[in-house]
Amino acid sequence: MALPKDWISQVKMLFTGGRPNGMLLQWDIDRFFAELKAVCNSHRVKNISDFNYAYCNTYIVMPPQPLESKRIFEATISFSFICNAYSLHWTSYSPDKRRGKVVPETVLPKSLENPTGMLRKFAEDNGFKEIECEWMDIQVEGVELELADVATLGKCLFDDF
Repeated sequence: MALPKDWISQVKMLFTGGRPNGMLLQWDIDRFFAELKAVCNSHRVKNISDFNYAYCNTYIVMPPQPLESKRIFEATISFSFICNAYSLHWTSYSPDKRRGKVVPETVLPKSLENPTGMLRKFAEDNGFKEIECEWMDIQVEGVELELADVATLGKCLFDDF
């Protein structure tokens, strides 16, 4: 699949003159929250959106955990405000949630009620395209971020860190 042609030009346009500030631009911090809760009604959904160094809404989706699992699994989905891009990943945590790591969907327990299909359908039904892993590290020339030394597509669409 090819990178959408307008994503890099949209980033460059919106970052001209400095990084966009979601609070000043009055971005909706609860965009899609109620809808995601309805779509994932048997899962707990938490809004962790924060526009300090982020250009997206971010939600944690916590499915009921299988009793036999020794890990806690949560999905994170982010919807960019820069263009219609979203990212989705799974994190596996220790039982005390002190240690976590991003994991592929293939390691999820078979008995876990996996919301990935619902989340992707929701995003695509709302006009969003999932960002491919290799696109995250594409450098965006002419854009300066506050925290990151190198502006990449992923940092410009989602989080500047």
